[in-house]
Amino acid sequence: MKFHRRLSFLLVLLGLAPLLRYTTANAASYEFTTVDVPNAIATFVEGINDHGQVVGAYIDEAGASHGFIYSDGEVATIDVPDSVGTIVFGINNQERLVGSYVSDGQHGFDYKESRKRPFKPVNVPFTTEVILTRPNDVNNHGLIVGEYLDNPLSNEQHGFLADHGEFISIDVPHALVTSASGINDSGKIVGFFEDAPGLHGFLRENDAFTTLDVSFDGGFSTVALGINNSDQIVGIYQTSTGTHGFIYEDGRYTRFDVPGALDTIATGINRHGDIAGFYQDALGTHGFIAEKIQKPAKGSKLVASLDVS
Repeated sequence: MKFHRRLSFLLVLLGLAPLLRYTTANAASYEFTTVDVPNAIATFVEGINDHGQVVGAYIDEAGASHGFIYSDGEVATIDVPDSVGTIVFGINNQERLVGSYVSDGQHGFDYKESRKRPFKPVNVPFTTEVILTRPNDVNNHGLIVGEYLDNPLSNEQHGFLADHGEFISIDVPHALVTSASGINDSGKIVGFFEDAPGLHGFLRENDAFTTLDVSFDGGFSTVALGINNSDQIVGIYQTSTGTHGFIYEDGRYTRFDVPGALDTIATGINRHGDIAGFYQDALGTHGFIAEKIQKPAKGSKLVASLDVS
């Protein structure tokens, strides 16, 4: 059984690979580490915390999905008991993980290894025929954001915020679809919505929504996926040539691509400005960590200047 994702381009199946570096004249430099879970046919990195730990999922040779946490070069598998598929979407600084699993449907979970019962269920409790819950992120205060479906016929999709067991629905006004993807410690939430013209990112602050649309020529279908405590936002957008990452800060968008990748999906950013996600190249789908460095390393490869608008 596959995990539900409303947007098909987010489902692209995009030891450790060699380190890649690139620098730009007017933008930050990043040191890239490719993360491939051993013996997996695809690896997806979905979240990062301030310690540089990342979480996500991998597909094994039988086609099953398993969650994982990657820390200090080591991978630990996370599987919800009695499930047929697990994916981890978010991690906070206390190593609390949230994600989704499939059993008799798709459900959310909240995981912390030190608890007597590490897995706690996260299911939206509304009386509107909720058929799917997917937590996407958790901040350092334990607030969880995600999405749910509540109509078996139309699969109506909404975002949600869970505050220690209290749930509220998040819906961009007049949107057909809403998903909450990331939350920082100030309670600012990012995500995406769909209306008649297409897909747009959003920032929700104090119940007010700001629409995010990249301003690059040829760019469309903006999706915001992560936000840090400096209000830097990362996500993806589409062009005729594929999927690209972006960074949004102080009203400006910066294009962000893994060097040599066909598609780049930036899913999270921590307080250091390090970015996590996954990418597709000719060999398959790989996770990545892009560590921000202030000065170009000697001998680093100049690929291209990032587009900033």
